[in-house]
Amino acid sequence: LNNVDDYLGPSQACVNPLFTAPSKSANSTEAVVLGDGSNGTKKTKATVTLSDCLSCSGCVTSAEAVLMSHHSIEKLREPLQPKKLIVFTISAASLADLYRHLYLETEETEGDRDLSIFLNIEFGAKMVIDGILSQQISLLESAEEFCYRYKKQQVKNIIVTNKQSTPLPMLASSCPGFVCLVEKTAPKVVPLLSSVKSPMAVSGALLKNTTSSVNAVSNNSIYHVAIMPCHDKKLEAGRNDFAWERQTLLQYSNSASIINEVDLVLTTGELLEILTKAISTATATTTSEDEKYNDLELDTGIHGSGSYADFIFRFATRKLFGCTLPSDKPLPWKGSTSFSSSLASSEQSATSVLRFATAYGFKNVQLILQNLSKEKQTSNSMDSGYDYVEIMACPSGCPNGGGQIGSLGKRETPRETKERVRRTVSVVPVLRFNEYTKATVYEKDPFNDGCFGRTARRLLHTRFHVVP
Repeated sequence: LNNVDDYLGPSQACVNPLFTAPSKSANSTEAVVLGDGSNGTKKTKATVTLSDCLSCSGCVTSAEAVLMSHHSIEKLREPLQPKKLIVFTISAASLADLYRHLYLETEETEGDRDLSIFLNIEFGAKMVIDGILSQQISLLESAEEFCYRYKKQQVKNIIVTNKQSTPLPMLASSCPGFVCLVEKTAPKVVPLLSSVKSPMAVSGALLKNTTSSVNAVSNNSIYHVAIMPCHDKKLEAGRNDFAWERQTLLQYSNSASIINEVDLVLTTGELLEILTKAISTATATTTSEDEKYNDLELDTGIHGSGSYADFIFRFATRKLFGCTLPSDKPLPWKGSTSFSSSLASSEQSATSVLRFATAYGFKNVQLILQNLSKEKQTSNSMDSGYDYVEIMACPSGCPNGGGQIGSLGKRETPRETKERVRRTVSVVPVLRFNEYTKATVYEKDPFNDGCFGRTARRLLHTRFHVVP
């Protein structure tokens, strides 16, 4: 079994039997036909793109890995079209992992400034966006969507006894690995996914559709590069749902081309590779001491991937029940008996009215999907009774994403991995809802009709599909 692997070259044909041509048998004969036998209509050349592969369950891993290679450093260094404005969005988890690796203090704003200057010099970046902004917008939209679904569910419970089409529990959809798994293996769970776009897609939507310069959008002059902690984000960028037909969206009669919200995705490790080739890491290191991490006691399963469950729980508690939770105190999360997770509940009159959970890692994802599938088959309430579940495919969430810096090729013990993730989470900002959050994010409202308004739902929400 020498030289055996599952690598598929980019030139190989699609393996899905729905689209492959029938193979010739050994005993088949060929008939020579003079002339092409056509009616004179010239057929166009068929091409396969990343978006096509995402809507096909034929070759799940290898071909997608080949297509992901198109989101590479070499692609970023290719000459751009004239008048292209390159803009970077850096995820909070990626920036935190970079800080951890370089031993930079989180309070030092010079790190953000130096990175922005470097990207400007190296690639001509005109703008570097902190992923925290798009994260806040995604959190607010998700919180409003949950409250809408919760109210709708309460009305349905009063009027209709059949819960077959329940909109709850709402599942976080910011993890592309989990979304891809649901679309391909759990079609009945697809309606439960939150329709809010991930922070990466939110940043692209704001850049491509709400820029102050109309000409910039009409000419599609923005080249959006996202730095993310996960390789699956490269697949997410190729979804047709995260691209707009310019003529339809902006009503320009001079063009009907497609505008991608994210043009290129690089991982944290690839960003570090760019940095190490350009500068010496010794000059960027401020200290190699680890004492600043020792006194931190943060839960990697609560805040490391955007604080969706924590933020939405606080938001919903106030909006639905008029109860304001102190933002300076953590929620009373506790371990779940059904799977390795955390659970928080809000009680009213000795009755639990809100039950949120987090589930990280493939094992927990499978258990959640199994419970939901059973609930759908029996049309009974879910055994766990959750209203919202924050689910991430990677163990410990985004700080432990496959695109993070990690141990630089060295094999890690589970203890070393846990410690590395803990240090990364200690740098990630904790986003919690308070009365000033919405006013701060929407101070300059680009939608005119506010959070979860008509324009926001058109730009910041998406659809998910069952993949046969």
